[in-house]
Amino acid sequence: MIGQRWVETPMFMLRRDCVTRASASWRAARFLEIGAGTGALTQTFLARGFTGVCYDLGEANRRILRHNLAEFGGAVDVVESLATLEPRTFDYVVAFEVLEHIEADAEALRSWARYLKPGGRIAVSVPAHMRKFNEEDRAVGHYRRYERRELQKLFEDAGCSDTRILSYGFPLAILTRRGNQLLKRFASRPESDQHATQELLSIRSGVERSQASLRLSHILNRRTLGPFIAIQRAFFAMDLGDGYVAEARYGSESSLVGAS
Repeated sequence: MIGQRWVETPMFMLRRDCVTRASASWRAARFLEIGAGTGALTQTFLARGFTGVCYDLGEANRRILRHNLAEFGGAVDVVESLATLEPRTFDYVVAFEVLEHIEADAEALRSWARYLKPGGRIAVSVPAHMRKFNEEDRAVGHYRRYERRELQKLFEDAGCSDTRILSYGFPLAILTRRGNQLLKRFASRPESDQHATQELLSIRSGVERSQASLRLSHILNRRTLGPFIAIQRAFFAMDLGDGYVAEARYGSESSLVGAS
């Protein structure tokens, strides 16, 4: 597993573009990434001059992270536990494709926000629309998919304000989802482990990709996906995509008066 690199699936490339757009106004500062997987999105922040700390639930995943982020040296650290970190010490907290794996998601979001300085910003990505919840979600350890209003309330309950939610993936995500379903019908062996725990499924989802996704990634790569990435930006404000990227400020405007 050491040295495993992230295969850039179509959905990942669409998500990365949306995350980059959502965080475009962020100045380079210190971040905490929870559920960093292989560090593929981590690298986009480090390349922009950010420094920070990463954590992932699986020990093997943390080894992969350290290997894949080694080129950034002291700009990033991979910790064994979030308990070693001090509250109110980060400018940003990010967690991409993590919240849907946690049963007590509201409690998790509140606990993450506590690592932020007053006025710091938090960003997450999650799968969208519970009507689309299916066996593929269960196979990777998802408890749910989200609706815009539900996500907005989660941020408010966590003490955040100025929330902005972008819907990404339209129109390509609809086509790739159907393509995945068709390819899986012809798979020679089952891809899910019915005996795996919810936690293990979640850990695996951070570094593993289905054979169907890998096949699609050979067709829809950085070169061929460019037009679809440009098109999706026109639909960020609508609820047509398969995923959300939500970004918010920690604390209300009034609570930030005099905060440094």
